[in-house]
Amino acid sequence: MSKTYPETKNESTMAAEPAVAYAAQNTSHVPMEVPTNKDILATTMSVDAYFDELISLVHKDYANL
Repeated sequence: MSKTYPETKNESTMAAEPAVAYAAQNTSHVPMEVPTNKDILATTMSVDAYFDELISLVHKDYANL
């Protein structure tokens, strides 16, 4: 009385990433608008203007003491 086992094929194994990951297309990509220098300069203030405003706020805070 011996047991019988099904024959298994001896296939070589290979470590690799699935090919699907390389072929997949990202369809949810939304193109991003890159601002130009003109747009950036229109919405920024100079360093001098920033510190002038900061100093005036500090003077107002100390005037209320």
